[in-house]
Amino acid sequence: MGKLKLSASLSHFLKLARRGSFPAGSSGEQVAQRLASEVLSGVPRLDTQAVHGFLDFILFSSTYPNAAQDLLDGLDVEEVEKKVTS
Repeated sequence: MGKLKLSASLSHFLKLARRGSFPAGSSGEQVAQRLASEVLSGVPRLDTQAVHGFLDFILFSSTYPNAAQDLLDGLDVEEVEKKVTS
């Protein structure tokens, strides 16, 4: 196996998550730590397509958190699109 090279964004996330395990961690660092723990406990059970969908959901949620919640709640995609574009 070749040398493992982490992207700058992955390195940044890991740094935040490590800091979040300490009581003095910021709220963002603590969120990163909780997310990392949840990912490690659940993602290995998902198939590749579900993992890719999860990544898409994270990216979509970072831009449109309310719309992402609407989709998760089962609102029709067309209705969510109208809310996002209006």
